Amino acid sequence: MSHLEANNILYALQHGFCKNRPCQSQLLEFIMDLIDTPANTKETDVIIVDFSKAFDKVPHSWLLLKLKFYGHQKQYLRLD
Repeated sequence: MSHLEANNILYALQHGFCKNRPCQSQLLEFIMDLIDTPANTKETDVIIVDFSKAFDKVPHSWLLLKLKFYGHQKQYLRLD
């Protein structure tokens, strides 16, 4: 995580895996946005996507190349 934070790789509003921004805080922000929507005469559209098997569908060689691109040293990666 320190590498991601030091190099500003993560999106600023990223929840989960971040210090002081757990997944639960994203859920709370979402619920608060839904509660505030009628008061602000806004509309809210929600798209729900299941990423539970996302990493099973992405070739691991692509993920390893991306890690290498972001500066992870070669000896930690097996690029077979």
